[in-house]
Amino acid sequence: MYKIEEIDKNLKTSEIDGCDLVFCDVKNPPFSVSGLLVPDELRRLPRLTGVYDGVNILSQNTAGGKVRFSTNSPYIAVYAEIGDACHMGHMAISGSCGFDLYRLCDGEEQFVGAYIPPTGIVHGQTHFHSIKKVSHTFTEMTAYTLYMPLYNGVKTLHIGLAPGSAIEKGADFLMEKPIVYYGSSITQGGCASRPGNAYPSLITHKLNVNHINLGFSGSACGEMGMADYLAGLSMSLFVYDYDYNAWNPEHLAETHEVFFKRIRQAQPDLPVIMLSAPCIVVDSDKSLRRDIIKSTYESVVAKGDKNVWFLDGGQIYDGIFADCCTVDGVHPNDLGFARMAEKLLPIVKEALKM
Repeated sequence: MYKIEEIDKNLKTSEIDGCDLVFCDVKNPPFSVSGLLVPDELRRLPRLTGVYDGVNILSQNTAGGKVRFSTNSPYIAVYAEIGDACHMGHMAISGSCGFDLYRLCDGEEQFVGAYIPPTGIVHGQTHFHSIKKVSHTFTEMTAYTLYMPLYNGVKTLHIGLAPGSAIEKGADFLMEKPIVYYGSSITQGGCASRPGNAYPSLITHKLNVNHINLGFSGSACGEMGMADYLAGLSMSLFVYDYDYNAWNPEHLAETHEVFFKRIRQAQPDLPVIMLSAPCIVVDSDKSLRRDIIKSTYESVVAKGDKNVWFLDGGQIYDGIFADCCTVDGVHPNDLGFARMAEKLLPIVKEALKM
């Protein structure tokens, strides 16, 4: 166990909202960064060839990035230098640019609070700070996870704790080998109100299993360069749902099963879950796309593959208030993401034998 002042002799001391703080860089121990394949650069992926330009651009967004640590500090602050503020008319800045904090309790992550950039943050204004009071004493060590922005890059990130507080390594994941999600803007987290409300993160909250979010808005098109890269990753489960980013059903048909086969050839026993696009109304186009994805599933099952599952996106938003699950008819809001996670969770548990 460390005292906060002992970790880095160059720590910055500051005050926010009347609280004295000592700031630490999350790239240094005992903090641990997960969910990013280039953690030293706080980047989801290295630059790749054979993929669309949008993949390399959006790899700088930290969707799925997490910082774990334990402390008894009565308050926890964030001081972040982010990329240019990402403003979207249909997504809250708290989700696109903000952070949120969870505590680990009885094997599940429970929401503590959100770190929200100021309303007037503009392109080029990259620094912001925020603080949350989490307890009132220095007696109890608590394990925390901080989730990073869904649609912004993070250049530097410091966590501020009370002077004299203790800090140590965060909790281990129940399964360190990550679930890897590949897909569209929905996978990336558009349009969750907070980073922790994207459906891959919701599953992590419940299962305490590490994950990597490789959702790329408008840029996940089933490229073979991406399939080859994914095939080389160490993962406990692969989930893919790039349906919405396939330009048309023909493109989906040309790539979907081929994409699966590239990964299956490299990892014959890897559990794989296929999703069709979540939607409220299943029109003829969505029905055709769903049938293409289902045909991949049926084809490989017929050949004896027992490590593959299919989830029909047209069934995800069913039930009361189904038409309240998106912000624009396509991108889920928090209710939509909760229903995605609810439908996917039992399949994930079965695939991981949990």
